[in-house]
Amino acid sequence: MSFSVWSDEINNTARENKSFEKALKMDMENIMMLDKEKQTAVFYAGEDTEDYNTTLSHCDCQDFRYNKKGQAPCKHIYRLALECGLIDPDAEPWATYKTYSKLYNSVTNKIKKLNINNLQKLNAYIDNSKPE
Repeated sequence: MSFSVWSDEINNTARENKSFEKALKMDMENIMMLDKEKQTAVFYAGEDTEDYNTTLSHCDCQDFRYNKKGQAPCKHIYRLALECGLIDPDAEPWATYKTYSKLYNSVTNKIKKLNINNLQKLNAYIDNSKPE
């Protein structure tokens, strides 16, 4: 699923899937201006920061400029593509990632609930269950 200058190889990475997930959760109130015809948007950045001018190939946000160094879309670019109807969130690779993400978060939350005593008990149980 490519759009604009972004290839399927870029969009199929775990990092980009996380950016896409953030775009899906983004509050619509953060979009200050949207021009679907020109495929541009302005996203609210906060009180002390200039808003982010966004196209399908560039964004003024720090994540795009510094972390991704302009080499991959940020959540604002993904949100713009969603608003312009260029991405189907129920199509691959996004559908698989959403399923994986829910499973991962569930397992992670359960692991966090385990404390060291429970882990030691589990380890002792496993050690005692091993066949001689």
